[in-house]
This record gives sequence, C-alpha cells and structure tokens, in this order.
Amino acid sequence: MNVKISGFIKKRNELLLTFEKLNDIELLNKIADLKLSIIPVTPEIARIELHKARLFVSGMPKELVERSKKWLLDNGYSLEDLSWLDV
Repeated sequence: MNVKISGFIKKRNELLLTFEKLNDIELLNKIADLKLSIIPVTPEIARIELHKARLFVSGMPKELVERSKKWLLDNGYSLEDLSWLDV
C-alpha cells in the first residue's frame, strides 16, 4: 500500500512541477495516468486545479507557488475559495 501511495505522490508532484510546459493532450494524459476518481472536464479546468494544488502541497518550490498565485489572481480566481470545483 505504501509503495502505491509514494508512487502516486511522486507522479502528482512531477505533474505539479511541470504542467505549465505540457500541451492540452499531454496534460490530460498525465492526469489520467494518476487514476483519480474525478478527472477535470477540460484542460482549462485542469490548469486551474493544478495551480490551486500548488498552493496546498507542501514542498512545492516557492517560485512555483508564487507563479501560481499570480496566475490565479490574474485570471480572476480566489486563492482560498474552492467552491468553483463544485465538490
């Protein structure tokens, strides 16, 4: 069980570190590879979710956290409110 969790965390963190460099198809494929129970409907929603996730995952480089904060604010999204996810 622990191996599966550590493998997931490794893949998730790699995605959080690199998703800005991926095109839409690559992005959705990487997310599908995580085998989540809920997959974003569009690449745009995926990018919003990934920018938000960077804010809450420990160990993210400060530069990436700040870049995601800026991206979210510049695009009209709250840094705290997750209600737009409709979960």
